[in-house]
Amino acid sequence: MLVIHIIIRSALAIVFGLVSALALRRCWNWETGRVQLPLYQDYTGMGSVPGYYLYLVIFTLSSDLLSYLTTRTEYSFMVFAGSILQLLLFITVYFTVLLVFLPLLRKYFMAKTCGELWLLPAFAFTFIHPVDNLAPLPFLGVLYIPKFLLAWAGGVWLIGFILIFSFQILFHLSFVRRLRSRSCPADDEELLNMWEDMQEQMGIQYPIGLSYCREIRTPLTVGLRRSHMTTYLPEKSYTAEAAGMIFSHELHHIRRRDTQTKLCLAFFRAFGWIHPLTWIAARKAEDDLELSCDEIVLTGADSVKRKKYAELLLSTADTPRGFTTCLSASAKTLRYRLKATVSENSKKLGDEVMCIVIILSCMLSGMLGMSTDRGTIAGIAHINPDSVRGAYVRDEGGVTMAVNDTAALAEYMSEVKIEKLLAEPENRYDEKGKCLYGEMEDGEIHFSMYTEYLVLSDPDGGSSRTYYLTRPADWEYIRDELTAAGEDHRVLE
Repeated sequence: MLVIHIIIRSALAIVFGLVSALALRRCWNWETGRVQLPLYQDYTGMGSVPGYYLYLVIFTLSSDLLSYLTTRTEYSFMVFAGSILQLLLFITVYFTVLLVFLPLLRKYFMAKTCGELWLLPAFAFTFIHPVDNLAPLPFLGVLYIPKFLLAWAGGVWLIGFILIFSFQILFHLSFVRRLRSRSCPADDEELLNMWEDMQEQMGIQYPIGLSYCREIRTPLTVGLRRSHMTTYLPEKSYTAEAAGMIFSHELHHIRRRDTQTKLCLAFFRAFGWIHPLTWIAARKAEDDLELSCDEIVLTGADSVKRKKYAELLLSTADTPRGFTTCLSASAKTLRYRLKATVSENSKKLGDEVMCIVIILSCMLSGMLGMSTDRGTIAGIAHINPDSVRGAYVRDEGGVTMAVNDTAALAEYMSEVKIEKLLAEPENRYDEKGKCLYGEMEDGEIHFSMYTEYLVLSDPDGGSSRTYYLTRPADWEYIRDELTAAGEDHRVLE
């Protein structure tokens, strides 16, 4: 079974990796006008609108939460807590690793690829996480979290997440209201004609508003839905060349739905607020998002146009606010974009990097288990080991021997320490390998002890629960002491 799962997971990982790399390549060719892909006109390199992944993540977590609130069972709580912790762990570890390799990635690969890589946690939770359920592999390790810490830290994290994400949403809504109250529609006929012509050239079939606003110093776009998208310009005059570069930059943001990407990054920032590197990662991701549009605008540009574009960025520098895309940025982040803008050195798209990262994410997904509530079988599972009866030991060759000394077995099992797993590790152990199995509680409970797991099942109710052994099963003691060494107690099955 383990070999089959490795083959299935490897195949799915390669398929996801190749499809993602192909989508990134086709998306870049489409954005730079090399091919016409009308079906992809609102899609990113991940192959879909970025907001969809976020909605699916929220839907999945909300479903787990609703299941817990309606059933109030310990199992539903474990599933919900496991989903939260797995996503939090993936975000913090992935962002940390990506930050370490970011200087190298930025040196050799386009910002387009770097920008897409920041969205991987949403893609991973939506598509890669189910791969772990379909083809689970043995845990590389199990992280123990005391229950009091899980409850206390979980409460603090949840309050922080709600406050931070709510603040970001309210701040965005307040900023949008200020923009609308202090703006007026653009009335320059030449400017409007250029705006509409560029929309048509880029295949944007829905109307995008264009307004002047005295609240801002840099052009920006707001709107999470097509019907609400508006690009705002500072109240100043623009040359045709400057307006063309501004419109090209913002329309590429609009076509890629980058305002939804900003919302996605805000969600990750709030979700992983407890990890300081998550905040740094979100800011770096926003930088790559803007630079990726710079790359598109400057595709094939000479040094003169690059210099003018850099001057435009300097003259419109401002701090980004809310879930908006803006042409320029604050002085802290502008240096990175200016350096990349004036450089004519060609960089690789990095679709092979995307493929490798997706494959590794698929293969490593769910490889770390999490547990809580450590104690004896009687204290954690509420089952008396003294009630064991009819026990058998199966070796690696499939030979089964009866346990002769049930009193010694009961004593051994009463000393075994187990932990509750936050997610059921189905098929993560070799069911045909070494196993100690039998009955407890007058046959009402069946148990199966593997090297690292203990499975307790109710044959009448059809339910089962898996626990993690704090120490691997002592097969030498079980075989030599419990099966009456020297006597043949083999059982024909």
